Amino acid sequence: MPKFPSCSGTEGKPTDWRAIAGEFLATALFVWAGCGAAVASSKWGTNVDRADEPLDAGALVAISLGFGLAITTFAYGFGHISGGHMNPAVTFSFVWLRDMDLKTGLLYMLAQFAGAWFGALVLWGCTAR
Repeated sequence: MPKFPSCSGTEGKPTDWRAIAGEFLATALFVWAGCGAAVASSKWGTNVDRADEPLDAGALVAISLGFGLAITTFAYGFGHISGGHMNPAVTFSFVWLRDMDLKTGLLYMLAQFAGAWFGALVLWGCTAR
């Protein structure tokens, strides 16, 4: 199984801040785009009149495509930089299987948590009234 560029043999090497920044940015953009598709369906939020309506098939397909296209785009766009994990569970599995050292894994997860928070903050700023 091929290893991602920043995952193989990281013991004793300096920290790859470019990869960590890539994980931050990819996770932030993924949360912004994916959750933005859900928010754009207008089924959640402050519109109490429409909140009780069930999701129709078109809204579900739009949300699914939003998340699917976002993860595909960002995995291809950031995969060569950081491996394109964008999910702490994926990074944890790399650490667990010893394909990534603990220090790099923790830094990746910290960047992913911070990126998810930042992406949600940007989405909130774009949609707050």
